[in-house]
Amino acid sequence: MRSRVAPVAVGFALPGILLFSAVALPATGFVAWKVAASAGSWWNAGPRYRLSPTSSCLREHGYDVSRIKRGAGDWNFPGIWISRRGDYLMSAYFAPTTAAASNALAGMSVSIGPRRNVATNLEIAGSAEGRALTCLRS
Repeated sequence: MRSRVAPVAVGFALPGILLFSAVALPATGFVAWKVAASAGSWWNAGPRYRLSPTSSCLREHGYDVSRIKRGAGDWNFPGIWISRRGDYLMSAYFAPTTAAASNALAGMSVSIGPRRNVATNLEIAGSAEGRALTCLRS
């Protein structure tokens, strides 16, 4: 004795599942992509960071800061070497624009990405590097 209800129920449910897969899943992915893009735009929004106020803040918090002349480091921007207690932490380069900092890092797999107009050579921002990045000033 076979049930005639089960094939009919599957026949009614299948179009709904296909419609959900075709519409709702891509829409959810699109919304997630837009939210991520908005978060990135928010992160990079605001005035450009400047070298002198950033260096002053780092020195006030116990970091050693040495100036990198334009063209002497990884990129053709002025920058600073940041160390603490003799241990090198990172280099930070101050590009004229956010786009210039992003372009400088394009194709590099060893960077956490730009912070507004600042390009760094960090692969991973640990606690010491994270505290140093909080000193970025406009």
